Amino acid sequence: LAFYRDGGMVDSAEIDLVDSPLTEAARTRSLVRVADEVREYHPANAFLREVRANAFVGYPITQANGEICGYLCAMGPDPLRRSLKKAEVIIELLAGRIAVEIDRANLIESISRQIRASFDPDEIVQSAIERLVAGMKLDRCLILSYHVTPKPELIVTAEHVVEGVSSIDDVYDIKVDGNPFIEALLVDDAVIASNNVLKDPLLRASSGMLRETEVKSMMAVQTSYQNQVNGVLMLQQCQGYRDWTKDDEDLLKAVADMVGIALGQAKMFENESLQRHELARKNRALAKAKADADAANHAKSEFLSRMSHELRTPLNAILGFAQVMARDSAATDQQRQNLETITRSGSHLLDMINDVLEMSRIEAGEVSIEPKSFHLGDVLDSVVAMFQTRAHPGVKLKLGIAPTVPIYARTDEMKLRQISLATP
Repeated sequence: LAFYRDGGMVDSAEIDLVDSPLTEAARTRSLVRVADEVREYHPANAFLREVRANAFVGYPITQANGEICGYLCAMGPDPLRRSLKKAEVIIELLAGRIAVEIDRANLIESISRQIRASFDPDEIVQSAIERLVAGMKLDRCLILSYHVTPKPELIVTAEHVVEGVSSIDDVYDIKVDGNPFIEALLVDDAVIASNNVLKDPLLRASSGMLRETEVKSMMAVQTSYQNQVNGVLMLQQCQGYRDWTKDDEDLLKAVADMVGIALGQAKMFENESLQRHELARKNRALAKAKADADAANHAKSEFLSRMSHELRTPLNAILGFAQVMARDSAATDQQRQNLETITRSGSHLLDMINDVLEMSRIEAGEVSIEPKSFHLGDVLDSVVAMFQTRAHPGVKLKLGIAPTVPIYARTDEMKLRQISLATP
């Protein structure tokens, strides 16, 4: 992966493990050392010949899960008889450091991969803390979501514990006000670590809960989404004290950034789900209201149709008798005038009944236009006559028709009459 030679970085090289000092390191999972003449011990190894190695020190890079993922090697042309012990210590320390960095990178990558692969925020969060507990050798890991209303508090969203450590899911909702540790977390995005929680002034107010849950060391940081705090990621050691390192803090911060995104997505998903349910509820209410309105309109139309029939039958009889009586030669002028009033008013009443039916058709979307040719003056005269019956006593209405107005018109006669009577 990396090759330093002759004072600088050079292209990476491949080393055949066959006939190599690393064969022994892989078998014993420990440091291997050859102080001088390493090529004499492994004459078939082309790489050792190429770099002209005489001294060789190699150490396996072992991940937290116990798997060997590589080797750190140092070699040179000069013997290491006097400084061999120093070289071994340096190689071992560097190999351990590299293993930590590889574990950290793999942990972050696995969490990131889970976020990309899953659409379930709850699954993402749970998977993240399970990987964090295993990767950092924790006893307990908590994700707490931050709620502002009705009062600020942190509620456990996810928890993972190792065997032998009790769950605190049911007892660990945390009030924010009056808790200096939590208040400090929510104000600043820096990691806050406590190697001994019972000696930490920030945690004095929480000492009872910490004793109850057997917490000895704790480290936490806020999570956020789009610059809004939405929770806290908390690591705890319960079976022993722990001196948190800068590497621990950096890893926690990196994971917290991803958890914050997951919590934000979970909140968005929850809001969208609530909105969908509310929209579905409103749609059901609208559908019911429409069905009720349609049923009411149908009932009204049936009622109007039935009533119009009941009204038109006797009204047509009245109009028929009035027309018969008007033909009686013995009728006086006053009687004929009264009969004309009866006929005119009855016709108007019949038109009003037809108007009511027409309105119900309009509401039902069944209105239609029935054009025909008719004498325009007769229609206007009937309109004036109807207005005359409404006029105050002594008021005489007169109709003036301009010469340019046509005698005949072609349109829907009934609707023209309706419009004229509706005009103020």
